[in-house]
Amino acid sequence: MRIKRVINKNDQNNWIWITDTDDPTHFEEVYVDLSSKNNFKKSGKFIDYKNFDILSPFCGEKILGLGLNFKRTGIDVSPEAFLRSKKSVSLKENSTKLEYNKNFWGEPEIGVMLYNDNGKILVLGTCLINDLTCQGSDEYNHDIVAKGAPSSLVLSDWFETNFKIKNQLIQGFHDGQLHRSGQLGEMIYSLDEAIFFLGKKYLIESYDIILLGTPPRVNGRIYLKRNSKYKVLVEGLGEMVCTFS
Repeated sequence: MRIKRVINKNDQNNWIWITDTDDPTHFEEVYVDLSSKNNFKKSGKFIDYKNFDILSPFCGEKILGLGLNFKRTGIDVSPEAFLRSKKSVSLKENSTKLEYNKNFWGEPEIGVMLYNDNGKILVLGTCLINDLTCQGSDEYNHDIVAKGAPSSLVLSDWFETNFKIKNQLIQGFHDGQLHRSGQLGEMIYSLDEAIFFLGKKYLIESYDIILLGTPPRVNGRIYLKRNSKYKVLVEGLGEMVCTFS
């Protein structure tokens, strides 16, 4: 099930979860139900698309990152944990604005939304991520300088409840040129291991999102410019294209 978070244009105080229907003009409201197969249940209540705005799916307290989580030929690396600022979140539909006095590059990733059920961590769904990064003060670019710029974490406007991580292809394309490529089976920490690793360092709360790392570059580092386009593609999950202004 593909889930989005929306808010009524005439009532900005309350948002709801929805999923698509066969009628492109209407959504169906859904809600978290931990007893259901996908942890979401359809309500039977249909709403008119034109009355609602789409929000970022992120509504938690933290975005927890896992860097260096893909195996790299000839390089011995260990995953690193980092925090992303709430202010860094952007939607793919927005033309992302960056500080062009800094050199940013794209990093294709998947993000996993979690739910804390009295200490038991459950998966709500998976979304696409472009984890835009600039040169930080540490060797591997996982500090607040590298990861803290406004609008530098681009999320798809949906997450998918049925996606299961196996060995799917994950790629990033900078202006049509293949930039990063790997397979999810090449992650050093699996999803369960990543949750355990990050949970030892941070309190995981409901609706927090964890980032599972980016695959290696297939060529040299390429920096984003105005009007650049960066595509994130994950086999079986989808793709999104980010435009920069």
